[in-house]
Amino acid sequence: MKRLAKSSARGGSVPPVVRWSGGGYSRELRRLLGRPAVCPRAERTARRIIAEIEKRGDAALVELELRLDGCRLTPARLRVDTETLASAGRRLPPSFRRMAREAHRRILVCARRELNRDWEMGTPYGGHIGERFVPYDRVGVYVPGGVSPLASTALMTVTLAKAAGVPQIVACSPPCHSGDIHPAVLFCLRMAGATEVYRLGGIQAIAAMALGTRSIRPVRKIVGPGGAYVTAAKKLLYGRVALDMIAGPSEIAVLADSTAAAPLVAADLLSQAEHGTGEEKALLVTDSPQLARAVQRELQRQVHQLPEAQAAMR
Repeated sequence: MKRLAKSSARGGSVPPVVRWSGGGYSRELRRLLGRPAVCPRAERTARRIIAEIEKRGDAALVELELRLDGCRLTPARLRVDTETLASAGRRLPPSFRRMAREAHRRILVCARRELNRDWEMGTPYGGHIGERFVPYDRVGVYVPGGVSPLASTALMTVTLAKAAGVPQIVACSPPCHSGDIHPAVLFCLRMAGATEVYRLGGIQAIAAMALGTRSIRPVRKIVGPGGAYVTAAKKLLYGRVALDMIAGPSEIAVLADSTAAAPLVAADLLSQAEHGTGEEKALLVTDSPQLARAVQRELQRQVHQLPEAQAAMR
């Protein structure tokens, strides 16, 4: 194994190029990629906050939003009203609305094709066997805010629930200091079919949907990505509510040869690195040293063009 390059530019660290030509690579790979599935500190915090919400309900939610998101709310303002949802599109450029509608259309087409179908058959002895697929009556969706609003998450979660026939789709997303959720997220949530939207982020959002409060009725299942604290909350509440998965931090591995376009490879790697928690892993596997160095240069060039360059370099 030989480390070919590691340098820095304009304050950002360029990822190393490592050559493996013998044994020992599995140990080095574990060193590069190793990280806990759930952060112990996040799990301790989540346990404390969940207990607080279970005991004090809406009052705890309001206090936590002020403390953690800097947003001053009341229980009555936790839910986004229908007028705010309906007007969100007017705050967005027409080009975004067109792209979002097209993305929604494509996701919906795929979701409908993927639906499981009921089936039944007779047995030789006069019996019947089969399967019925029944949607949940109420599900929760978490749409992260964090470094940037993930409007795509709104489309890729709510649209699937709608296609499955879920009648009540509850969405939570963190507000900014003013109490507003980004209009792109609201626009996509409404278009995809969310029936309730709440100004809640992080652990408190997951706990509110799982446990319920005076203002928010509990859901049967929670889906959607999140950082270490959201993941910890989902893990602790599993069993009281169904989940999509316990997801770790974002990661990507690109397998490419010398024919790959370095700018595209670099863009793919940065698409995960820019999530910005510092736990993301972006890996290029190639047999071409020339491509590896070209991707290094592209990463150095492209990262400084990102609105969230500092997040991508963590």
